[in-house]
Amino acid sequence: MFAGQKLAAPAANQLKDAPNSRPQHRLSPDVDIVEYDDHLVLYANVPGVADGSLEATVDGDLLTLSAMSSLEQDKKLTPLYTEYAVDGYYRQFILDEMIDRSKIRAVLRSGVVELYLPKVEQARTHRIEVQAA
Repeated sequence: MFAGQKLAAPAANQLKDAPNSRPQHRLSPDVDIVEYDDHLVLYANVPGVADGSLEATVDGDLLTLSAMSSLEQDKKLTPLYTEYAVDGYYRQFILDEMIDRSKIRAVLRSGVVELYLPKVEQARTHRIEVQAA
């Protein structure tokens, strides 16, 4: 699995022209990680994230998820007061050497990011033949 994970501290930015609102901040999305013989799948909940505003990067052993969300679902509406003022999402993970970084792929589907993390050949589960003596 992962050697560890690092959580990001939230940023505090006020909504423009909304003094009665709570500060905006970036959330650390909840994740589920499922392991298969040849890969892992990381599911991260990022509601409100539009197509194209999610970024997944790998820098060495560091996997970073970053996404912006918007309260402006309808451009005609202007919020008077908001409590769910999420500016976006941010989460980092340290990848183990068992992950093939060059083959990682991500899909955003209905507010859930699915990251497919293939294992290197040496880390995959394989059967060992046992011979009778």
